[in-house]
Amino acid sequence: MGFVLTSNRFPELERRLPMQIGQIVAKVARDMQADAQQRAPIDTGNLKGSAALTQPAPYTWRLTFTAEYALYQELGTRRMRARPYMVPAWVAARYRLLQALRRVVL
Repeated sequence: MGFVLTSNRFPELERRLPMQIGQIVAKVARDMQADAQQRAPIDTGNLKGSAALTQPAPYTWRLTFTAEYALYQELGTRRMRARPYMVPAWVAARYRLLQALRRVVL
């Protein structure tokens, strides 16, 4: 008993998969930015407005907050408790990315 491959769609899938993965990664990056901005502590709105999302390489996105006090808000200081916004957003985005990639690959 055996099987005969009458239609080979692997080359087509191989071409489409990078595009789909790139779209998924881009969407998750934008969602992570929105989530981090929503979680960011708001006093004047400067921190929330300083978010910048860039794509330095394929499948690579960089989210930065350029407010000079962004790191202090995330990690805290000896006189101020931490008010994390990036790490929780990253954890949620990581989960969403893995779920989306599983749906594409499986």
